[in-house]
Amino acid sequence: MTLLGADWLRVLRADPGLSARFLPADWPAARSAAVYRRCFDALLLAGQRRLDRELAPAVPG
Repeated sequence: MTLLGADWLRVLRADPGLSARFLPADWPAARSAAVYRRCFDALLLAGQRRLDRELAPAVPG
């Protein structure tokens, strides 16, 4: 998930940030955001579980 977030930030920094009226009709901002959100949502539960396992205190054996 960290790499996904880093890649998304790179995309955001490359975007000119212009109003939609100044961009071509096929500008991919909305599609890109939808793809990012789908990927993030798909990875979220597994990422949370992994983090919980890594941060869980060791159980004395």
